[in-house]
Amino acid sequence: MATPFFSKPVGNQYIAIDFGTTCTRVAVIEGNTMKVIKNFPSLVFIAGNNCELIIGTPAKEMAVTNPKRVYEIKRLLGRRFDDPDTQKEMKILPYKMVKGPNGQAWVEANRRAHDPTAIVAAIFVRLKKDAEMYLGKSVSSDLITYPSEWHAEQCGALWQAGLLAGLNEQGAIVATMAAAFSHDLVKTEGRILAVVIFGGRTCDVSMLRVIIGKYVHMASRHDACLGGNDFDNVIVEFLVDEFKRSDAVDRTKPQMTS
Repeated sequence: MATPFFSKPVGNQYIAIDFGTTCTRVAVIEGNTMKVIKNFPSLVFIAGNNCELIIGTPAKEMAVTNPKRVYEIKRLLGRRFDDPDTQKEMKILPYKMVKGPNGQAWVEANRRAHDPTAIVAAIFVRLKKDAEMYLGKSVSSDLITYPSEWHAEQCGALWQAGLLAGLNEQGAIVATMAAAFSHDLVKTEGRILAVVIFGGRTCDVSMLRVIIGKYVHMASRHDACLGGNDFDNVIVEFLVDEFKRSDAVDRTKPQMTS
């Protein structure tokens, strides 16, 4: 898919990364359009005693048999272990979190603690290699999206992950602003726009006004625990309760087979 993005091409050595909680995509500029070249699950599986990182679709397939070792790592990036939101996450996520050396929330796998920033860097390395294979040249610069209400530590961890991945010149843009650009909403002069990104795990809403061909940010609201997967969980809980009521069977527990 190709979408108008920049008024002037900036060169194929730049890549754009839409880093989501459940899915991530990378795009390059061809002529005056932005073309998505890769889209895969934002999942990481930490395998074996050497803690090899398996990324994307293979990690998603492993979630069927071993969900406790598959990580939606964006949720922990730049987060403090003692933060109330982190403690809330610990109750619903299937994997174990531990306190890192500087008080950040890390994940534990194979009896070792892992820094989310380093794991995200591995995802970016994968994206960088995919883009370089497509372009036939090296890549060292990127533009990446981030949620509207991320605080400084989260943005700093995202920037550090890019550096670890070899992306030395980095730009960042709020995800809702990027969505407005990609749909060319700048032509709606004088209007107030509500831009909503409803993802697998998060919901991001921004109010923008178009003034003299530019977007002016008015307000934002970000909910890190409201997305498509949350709707799925509500439906599953409803069905479990229905089975308990109608058949006196708890589908959350292993069933004996005859």
